[in-house]
Amino acid sequence: MAQVFGEPSPSALPPWVTRVLATILLALAAELGYYAAHRLAHRVPLLWRYHQLHHSANALTPLTGLREHPIDLLLFGNLIGFSVGLGGALFAYPLGAGVDGYFLSQTNILLFAYALTLANLRHTHLWLPFTGLAGHLFQSPAHHQLHHSRDPAHYDRNFGYALAVFDMMFGTLLVPRERQALRFGLVDTTADPSVQDFYIGPFETARAEPRALREAEPPA
Repeated sequence: MAQVFGEPSPSALPPWVTRVLATILLALAAELGYYAAHRLAHRVPLLWRYHQLHHSANALTPLTGLREHPIDLLLFGNLIGFSVGLGGALFAYPLGAGVDGYFLSQTNILLFAYALTLANLRHTHLWLPFTGLAGHLFQSPAHHQLHHSRDPAHYDRNFGYALAVFDMMFGTLLVPRERQALRFGLVDTTADPSVQDFYIGPFETARAEPRALREAEPPA
C-alpha cells in the first residue's frame, strides 16, 4: 500500500490512544472476517458440507466448539487473517505508522477477554441472554444457542463471534427474548458421525453428489 499511497505519517495522538483505537479496530476487523466466513459456511452448499459437522451435536457443551472439520478451520482462519491484515494496513494511515493494539499471548485483549468468559458458555444449555441495546451489540450465549437451534425460524441467524453489530447491519440478528425449549443438531440425523464420517465423509459427498451440493439448502 505504501507504494500506492505513500508512507503513513506518524500519529499526532498520544501512543496509548492510538493503541486503544487500534485494539478496537482490529477486533472489529477480526469480527468481520469471522462473520463473513461463518455466513459463507452456511450459505455455500459445498462449504456447508464441512461446517454442518459442527452443527451435528445434539447437545451443546464447551467441547462442541472443537467439533470442527479442518476445511472449516482453514476457511475461518484465512478469512479472519485476511480481514485483520487488510484492516491493519488501512488503519495505519489514519492512526499513524507502526501503530499496534494491545495483545496478550498474541491475541487481541478484547477477544482474549471474551474467549475467557462468555465464549465458554456459547456451546452450553445455560440460557444467558443479552437483550435491548446489549443484545444488538454483543453476542450472548443465548444468541449462539438460537444459532444452533433446529427451529426453522432460527436458521441463518447470529453469525457473529463476540459482537452482534454485523448481524444487525446485514439483517441476520435475532435477539433472544424469553427462554425457549430448543432442540439442537441436524434435522436429518440423530446419530453422531463416526471419525471417518467426520473427516472423510464431506469429501466423499462433495465428489459423489455435485448436483445435490448446488441445490442443497443448509438446514441451520
